[in-house]
Amino acid sequence: METKGQLQTILYSGTCAALSELTLVPPMIRFSFRTKRFRIKYALNTNGTLRIKFFLSLDPEAPSSGEPTGTNLFAERGQITYIVGDDEWIELEHEITTLTLNNWLKLHAENLDSFAHTVLAQVTIERLEDVI
Repeated sequence: METKGQLQTILYSGTCAALSELTLVPPMIRFSFRTKRFRIKYALNTNGTLRIKFFLSLDPEAPSSGEPTGTNLFAERGQITYIVGDDEWIELEHEITTLTLNNWLKLHAENLDSFAHTVLAQVTIERLEDVI
């Protein structure tokens, strides 16, 4: 049985081509949850050109250009809607609760650079209900 309070980590990995966008869609989350921590890896010489956003969505669609449907989780609590970095792991404690079932937690990357960049990220969520 999976229990309330259990933490799970969602992993994201891909390559965002030069001057393009990429949406990564992990499997559906079938239970209500709270985000706890976001970790994003930026390679050396990314120089703030790779913008990472996370969207809570009710569909699994991954558009090849433009943002996916849903709510930008960083826009919900502040002025910054994306995270950038260079040669570092960015780690954010950021809690957003969703009580609805059957959601997708999508990562959207926008590469403003003329070089491709690897996308590596993790989101830790906390289960808000027991599942038998």
